Amino acid sequence: IEVLYLTETIDEYVAGQLKEYKGMKLVNVTKAGVKVPKVKKEEDEEKDKEKTKEEKEKEEEIEKKFLDSVKKVLDTEVEKVVKVDNLCSSPASVASTEYGWSANFERIMKHQALKDTTMHQFMMGKKVFCLNMEHPIMKKVESMDSESEEFKKNIKMIFYCACLSSGFSIEDKLGILVGDVYGMMGNVLGVENLADSTSESINEKSEESKENKQEID
Repeated sequence: IEVLYLTETIDEYVAGQLKEYKGMKLVNVTKAGVKVPKVKKEEDEEKDKEKTKEEKEKEEEIEKKFLDSVKKVLDTEVEKVVKVDNLCSSPASVASTEYGWSANFERIMKHQALKDTTMHQFMMGKKVFCLNMEHPIMKKVESMDSESEEFKKNIKMIFYCACLSSGFSIEDKLGILVGDVYGMMGNVLGVENLADSTSESINEKSEESKENKQEID
């Protein structure tokens, strides 16, 4: 596999139109559905061989139920939720659909002087939440009650963190994420009622900045 690091603004436009070069297909790794070679450990291969067809089907059913629960929590914030094998140290990532804007192109379009905000809302909404089901965090969350508030809060926190690490902007949700992070710090430090007060304060500031932004636009 040949890997290209495209760093210039014009690269986003060129690579989007140039689908193939000298017989080699160009694939954007930030898009959903990209297949990458997976190197399995010998012990993992042995475990897979030992599993019966019924056990594999049961695991797939449990995973599907979990993915459906995550989609239910995030609702319209994502197009779909999928399990991926191309993540190692991260519990999750956010990708764009085949025809949706990548995180970099979304950033470029936001800074255009004459922009069509209607198209922005449509193209920016096409996000795919990719989960690494082998990560300890995801295994812990999977074992939780999908109807509990703790489950919903953790899923949203993972999603917003994944958005940031994948290069996407979460301007309207930043207050929620920061409030949850402060809340976790408060729990570790033994501070009571910190999460609610912090979240309310940050949400007020987010609303003010949103109003100021609309006035400028």
